[in-house]
Amino acid sequence: GRCREFSAIVQSFNTYYVLRAQQQLAVAAPLAENSIAQLEEFREEYIAFLRSVEPWAKGIANYLQASSVTEYPTLSRLAPTSHFQRPKPFRQITTAGA
Repeated sequence: GRCREFSAIVQSFNTYYVLRAQQQLAVAAPLAENSIAQLEEFREEYIAFLRSVEPWAKGIANYLQASSVTEYPTLSRLAPTSHFQRPKPFRQITTAGA
């Protein structure tokens, strides 16, 4: 249950903060180059974080799925989210919106 909750927090952060920020920046005034560089640095680190969370969550989901087949049929409902949409480069977003 905790794994599912953690992946739900990551999913919410991704959807409501990272991806929404990109959508808003696409229609905003152009940003300064140093701001874009900071956003790109965040994006790269954030994607690395997502890359480490996905195999962890997938391993737990696979384990729960295998266990639920024979021992606990409802256990697979607790599987964490194991795929997250990646943010696109901020450079493309800001130049496309300009």
